Amino acid sequence: MSNQRRYNIKIYNRTCMSYGRDLMVGLRLFADSLDQEELWIIASKDPLDFDLQELLDDQPDGIISQAFDESVQSMINETGIPWVNVGRRSEQYDSITICNDDEAIGRIAAEDLLERGITHFGYIDNGHCYSTRRYEGFRDRLQADGLSCVRLEICRTIFHKGRNDEIQKAIHDTADWLRHLTTPCGILICNDHFAAVTHQACRVAGINIPYEIAIIGVDNDTAICESYSPSLSSIQTDAVRVGREAGAFLKARFNDDSLEPKQMIVPPSGLITRASSSLTSTYSPEIQKALRYIREHASRSITVQHVAQELGISRRQLELRFRDEIGSTPAMVLRRTRIESAKELLRKTDLTMQQIVKGVGLKDTNRFSRHFEIAVGMRPQTYRQKFRP
Repeated sequence: MSNQRRYNIKIYNRTCMSYGRDLMVGLRLFADSLDQEELWIIASKDPLDFDLQELLDDQPDGIISQAFDESVQSMINETGIPWVNVGRRSEQYDSITICNDDEAIGRIAAEDLLERGITHFGYIDNGHCYSTRRYEGFRDRLQADGLSCVRLEICRTIFHKGRNDEIQKAIHDTADWLRHLTTPCGILICNDHFAAVTHQACRVAGINIPYEIAIIGVDNDTAICESYSPSLSSIQTDAVRVGREAGAFLKARFNDDSLEPKQMIVPPSGLITRASSSLTSTYSPEIQKALRYIREHASRSITVQHVAQELGISRRQLELRFRDEIGSTPAMVLRRTRIESAKELLRKTDLTMQQIVKGVGLKDTNRFSRHFEIAVGMRPQTYRQKFRP
């Protein structure tokens, strides 16, 4: 059409991530809704490959940027080209900012884990500003119930160049951190890519998901979430809406270049619950009863045979059911439960090792110390020195 007005739009987004792909879907949906007299030609580029000279040479009519690097956002802002910021939240840019309600993401995860009766929590952070806000929402909701949260930061760049050695190091570092958590523990991870690292770290550490560690990621990247066993729970962000709103605000900027900068916060769509955070709800009533019995009676001198008697089945039947449903044995679960109780006593009391061993339902201090060192990676006395407040 001869009278058709064409706009060249540059979008800096990470299409290797589901959020970046959904953002593009939303932008294209907006572009397709425009009148035939207006055509948007959209070109996508990864913000990690940002080149200022290339941008100045291209001279697009408008820009949408998902960059989290403040220097990149500042350079885009200084070009004077109309743009919408869908990345780093800041009030210093001469732009419209549209972003997730990251604090709400943290609150949703905390409330779900609290409802499941969990009292120990962790957060895995990649150091980005959005991740920090998710942590703060998670932490603040837990603090409202008098609870706290431990935090691990993983290098944000491990996926940028696809270096397997860096990813493997992150997995093993995370496994070491997980071994020192009091279980059962609920963990929110900043996004699904890092949730996948955490899932693999649990396997390295011999930690059961979700019985010992319940995992929730963010973005609901189904290619990741559904490819792991147990599958990963994740909070669905509304990147499609962010993309559509970004398109609408950019068009408004074309029509009125004096439009005042503003900020729009888009709430998440909700939690998609899968097996990684379902805890005992995924187990049969018999296994739930066995796990509850172990938790409530581990401090006494109970054995696997006592657990079997409580359920009215043979020890062999109990072991087979644990293997099929939990992927572990009753003896290992009983031992881990006692080790977690011992870790808490080491951190919070001055009891001797003999008193602690007796307090968790055992008698042989040397044998328990060996089991503790295998599970935790250090002897009980070393653990106390390192983690005692």
